Amino acid sequence: MFTERRVRTLAPGLGLALGLILLSCATTPRDPDAPTPAEQGLVDAAEAWCEDAGLPGGEPTRPFQTDGCSAWPDGDLYTCCMEHDVAYWCGGTHADRLEADRRLRACAEVADPGQSGWVYFGVRTGGSAWLPTPWRWGYGHAYGSGYAEAPSRPEAAEEDSAADH
Repeated sequence: MFTERRVRTLAPGLGLALGLILLSCATTPRDPDAPTPAEQGLVDAAEAWCEDAGLPGGEPTRPFQTDGCSAWPDGDLYTCCMEHDVAYWCGGTHADRLEADRRLRACAEVADPGQSGWVYFGVRTGGSAWLPTPWRWGYGHAYGSGYAEAPSRPEAAEEDSAADH
């Protein structure tokens, strides 16, 4: 059994060990509205994608959010849906939306071939910029922004400029 002497010898070490264990369990309070580092990484990537794409609708004015595959079981499609959400958040033209939906279908075809057609049908049917849903095309912009105008062709601008002279 433990003798009084043995307990006195072990007590400081046990106290220190218990203190370290409790300290390691303590968390630093964080703002519940602040994104986690992983979420912030996704937000940064989404913002960079919009900026790099140079979309005619301009930069989104609302913070990036994703729910994975809106109204659809995420399963093996989660990564495909997150990438699709980035494009939908940024918005753009009709052609940009069609391209984003086609990329989702191609990704879904690899991840879960049996669902790719249904997923594509769902986003083409329910993703219009004119629907008042949180997953609509251009959801990073105020509702009613619709589709961006397609940029004019640079060649046409050069032709117009040359015709003016």
